[in-house]
Amino acid sequence: MNFIPHLTFNGDCKQALEYYAKVFGGTIDIMKRFEDVEQFTGMPKHIQKRIMYASLTTENGKLLASDDPTGNYQLPQSMHIAIRLATLKQAQKAFKQLSKDGEVMMPFKKLFSRKALVFCVINLVCNG
Repeated sequence: MNFIPHLTFNGDCKQALEYYAKVFGGTIDIMKRFEDVEQFTGMPKHIQKRIMYASLTTENGKLLASDDPTGNYQLPQSMHIAIRLATLKQAQKAFKQLSKDGEVMMPFKKLFSRKALVFCVINLVCNG
């Protein structure tokens, strides 16, 4: 079984997935707006323009995302997604790009006695 993270945004899902595709080198496989699906054409116009379903595929996995259609969006709290990158260079590049527009919660460093590295960034793209 594979777990696939699904992120919900407050109207900026398209921009966020395009940004993550650039940072992590992925491809957006699908991006459908609510207006593209017949069952949702009766929704208010500003909601119809939002993303109903999107998928980003990278060499290591998949990320699903959508915009909140309810108008009751709340920022996630205490949620983290671990990303494993193949090389130190890839990890440093991702950290640099994400930390440029985000809040660094933990600096880039070795973890324990292994060669593992850890960094935490909340990117402003997904803060709605």
